[in-house]
Amino acid sequence: MAEQPPLAFIIYSREDEAYRVSLKKHLAPLEQDGLLRVWSDDRIAPGDDWESAIMGNFKQADIILLLVSSNFFASKYIQNVEFREARKRHDRQEAVMIPIIVSHCMWNTTALAGLQALPKDGVPVDDASWGSSHKAWLDTVRGIQTAINKLQKNRAEAAARHKQAEAAEAKEKAAAEQRAAEENAWYEAQTAGGPDALDAYLAHYPNGRYAPEARRRIKQLQRAVQKSRPFPLRMALSALLTVTAAVLLYLLWPRPVQTEQPSGDSAAWATTRQAGTIPAYRDFLQNHPAGPHRADAEKMLRALEKSFDAHRADALNLLENELGNAARAHVDSMLRLWPANPAAEDARRLIDSDMYQEAARTLK
Repeated sequence: MAEQPPLAFIIYSREDEAYRVSLKKHLAPLEQDGLLRVWSDDRIAPGDDWESAIMGNFKQADIILLLVSSNFFASKYIQNVEFREARKRHDRQEAVMIPIIVSHCMWNTTALAGLQALPKDGVPVDDASWGSSHKAWLDTVRGIQTAINKLQKNRAEAAARHKQAEAAEAKEKAAAEQRAAEENAWYEAQTAGGPDALDAYLAHYPNGRYAPEARRRIKQLQRAVQKSRPFPLRMALSALLTVTAAVLLYLLWPRPVQTEQPSGDSAAWATTRQAGTIPAYRDFLQNHPAGPHRADAEKMLRALEKSFDAHRADALNLLENELGNAARAHVDSMLRLWPANPAAEDARRLIDSDMYQEAARTLK
């Protein structure tokens, strides 16, 4: 549907009816060209609620035309109702208020003094200096046309800004969803732990946040596989001699008093890797502080905590921009890294209730 032209609402005193009629006649070309719609109380049909009709059109008006005269200031309804509301809408930039001085009066000592009046220089329409009132009305209509052009330009710029804001929001939402999808893919690759899962992650995210780490782990796995392959005969004999010498040295070397090592370390490590969560690695390190897997556990815990903090930062940023769906994906990733985390669970519940600011405060 095409956008309607601006609506002009005329405020005038009954004693100035003739000026209203003249103004509408001179505005007719703008109406015929589809540049303006004009409303005044003469359009109220018999039996209509006149006050509802007036205020209904007044609240929709883009331009408010004031026919200013001594009669205008003497009207209590105009001063106490129409002009007061017109001033509010003008101050809120909901409408443009334009005084049209139709006859000599003390308008420039009132609240209208700060507004650009028509005709030019605020010379009244009925002033003899115009020679003909038609010249004054022509100057007035040209001024109204300038206001229309400015209003249409402002509308176009506002629409463009709104479109840019929507595009930026859509872009940020897509980026957040992309990050969440990558986080899920990386989590699955870590859980699987094999080279195929890591290759699958790299196939989808060759330049992703965790791509360097994925490539490093693949190289580690490849080196492990190479070490497990059968040696050629010469290398096998050399290795056999080395192992034999080591065994003999071990058998002949005096045995130091050994401290008892905690049992079940390997099984606990396998269980921890399978869980792949922050609490699991913390529990492992607490229960096996001196085990052979301590360094790997500490390194993995730091990586998971870093990922958890990154998800929380992304979620906070999205919540501040009220992008609830994208923020929810990051909170879900936080809960996968740290199940039953109280802050994340509370934030998830608040996001589901569209309470984005409260969720942000919870995550902070």
